[in-house]
Amino acid sequence: MDRRYMKLDLIKQGGFANIYNGRDFKTGKKVVIKELRDRTIDSIMRFSREERILREHVGNPHVIQILDSNLQDFPPYLVLEYATHGSVEQYIGKLEWQRGAYWLWQISYGLGQIHRQDGFHRDIKPPNILLFAGHSEIVKL
Repeated sequence: MDRRYMKLDLIKQGGFANIYNGRDFKTGKKVVIKELRDRTIDSIMRFSREERILREHVGNPHVIQILDSNLQDFPPYLVLEYATHGSVEQYIGKLEWQRGAYWLWQISYGLGQIHRQDGFHRDIKPPNILLFAGHSEIVKL
């Protein structure tokens, strides 16, 4: 991994990748580092497809932003923006319907943009729907 980034703590072990909180030494900002764990051909192709889809959606307000990647490194990795407010999972059963509806609209918008460019999201679930602060709450896939 590029010495620009440092893995801090493991957030979770996914089906084929590990997700870490990290630090970008160049900017000083928190980042998320997604590191491919399963190195089967299928997993490498999925990881590469994920990187391509994220790059195609740079600037989309409802898709997590990719900051960097290296698919040639061992292990391959993606550097993603840090979700300042965690995931929607922490709000299950505690959310008023108006706020939930607004989040759902944002999720639908992000998915619609991905699908219009022949992409897809393989793992939509509360821990993978992320919250960010902004002018108002921003939800990203």
